[in-house]
Formats: sequence, C-alpha cells, structure tokens
Amino acid sequence: MHPQRVVVVPRSRFRVLSTYLMLVSASIFAEQAPIPAEAPIPIVPSETRFEPSANGYVARIELNSPEEIRRALLRAEEFHSRFPSQSAEAPLAMVLHGPEVAIFLKENYAEHKDIVDLAARLSAFELIDIKVCRTRMGVLGRAPTELVPFVGTVPFGPLEIDRLLKQEKFVYF
Repeated sequence: MHPQRVVVVPRSRFRVLSTYLMLVSASIFAEQAPIPAEAPIPIVPSETRFEPSANGYVARIELNSPEEIRRALLRAEEFHSRFPSQSAEAPLAMVLHGPEVAIFLKENYAEHKDIVDLAARLSAFELIDIKVCRTRMGVLGRAPTELVPFVGTVPFGPLEIDRLLKQEKFVYF
C-alpha cells in the first residue's frame, strides 16, 4: 500500500481567502436594497408593440451574442422613432453581465464597430443607458477604464436588472 499524501493549507491563508470572499460578497450585496420576491416581472414580448405606459424598459439579453446586442439596439432605436415623446419619460436600459461585455472594450472596437457606433449614437441622444457588471469585468480581468467612454458599470448585473424590474417597475423589451 501507498501512504496517502495529505496537503495541509495553513489556516492563515484559508482565513485570508475566506475573509476576502466574504468582504467582496458583502460589498456587492450591501449596495443593493432588498427586493421583494412576490411581485411578478412584467415582460413585453418582442412581437408586441410598445405602449408608452411603462416607467422604463430593460433589454432582455439571453444569448449573450453580438447579434443579440445589435438586435436590441435596433429595437431601441425603433422604439424611440415610433414614440419620440416618451424618450425622456421611459428610458431604455441595457445591463450586460455576460461575455457580451467584451463588445464594449476599447480594444474590440474594430471588430464590433457597427454595434459600438450604434450604441454610442443612441447613448449620446440619451435614448439608452448601457451598464456592465463590474463582477464580470473582474472575471475577465479587465478594469472599467478599458470600456468605451459611454458605458457605465454596476456592481452586479443580475441584481441591477432585478432592481429595475421590481423597484423601478421597468419591463423587458
């Protein structure tokens, strides 16, 4: 029989790591107000016509692909051309927290120029507000300064989407 080899991790390293993870988690979640779970999330299906009645709209991003981001931006542009008076009253929010975040890194501009230019134009006219998840940026090993200038950040994307839907009464578009 071979003797079993046991690797011992000093407790000080374990404590440092666990303390760090606890502090990061606490800082992310402390910035968010509790969200009541009982309210259903309203959804505007893609084939439904927009009605100027919501407090705002948030893009539903599921495939995390550049093509999906392009379609969402074109849909936002269509909404504002059809309902120009509602542009200031019902903002369109895009909160990105998947691999699609990389589209808006300065170094990827040439590859995604058409998407970034469309997003920049819509953002310049304050028709959309694009935010990316700082947690995802950390996973990618990127700093927020590497994003194109018109894109902001939020601590944790999924919680921001929940906040917009449940507290601000936004609906998906």
